[in-house]
Amino acid sequence: MTAIGKFLAFTALSVASSVAFSASVPAQYTACNNGGNHAFGLTSATSCLNFGSGNIQGDNASKDAFLNGATGEGYSYINKFEGATANWTQTDNNSGYNTFTFSIEASLWNSYDDIAIGVKVGNKVNWAVWAVENLATSFELFVAPEQGGGLSHINIYGSGDGPGTGVDNPTPVPLPAAAWLFLSGLAGLVGFHKRKAAAKA
Repeated sequence: MTAIGKFLAFTALSVASSVAFSASVPAQYTACNNGGNHAFGLTSATSCLNFGSGNIQGDNASKDAFLNGATGEGYSYINKFEGATANWTQTDNNSGYNTFTFSIEASLWNSYDDIAIGVKVGNKVNWAVWAVENLATSFELFVAPEQGGGLSHINIYGSGDGPGTGVDNPTPVPLPAAAWLFLSGLAGLVGFHKRKAAAKA
């Protein structure tokens, strides 16, 4: 076989293997890194904020690639599910992908306007973070291809001051002093009118 023939055969095998090992995220999920080495998807999400290699440590912000990036600006770490606190259930495990379901406390929306969910899995492109729908509490995660080591942890991030309306709460505006002055003047006029009516009687 000639050098060109070997090159073409190698290229064809490389393309075939990359197609076999890259998966597309099904339509019901909001995709992160769709069709890449490691594809992620999350239900009840509005957008993929970021994904990459490394770690999203959460409770150690200096080791959190999301919090230290531009897309993490304004977000703070809330909580992490892992080990004994892991609240996810693996719902599908086949040779091409894994799916997991999990939920967050509805009361979180009392304290934050926006919530983001981050997941850390296996290796290579191994984390992704999504902005989630307002007031959402239940999620399904899609990860493909199947990751060595599986799902490590899920981080919850929040921004704003709640409740979950997507906008910051307005600062209460005090009643202007002029209103109190007007009300006391009105009370004085009523009192003066009563005294005048009593003097005529």
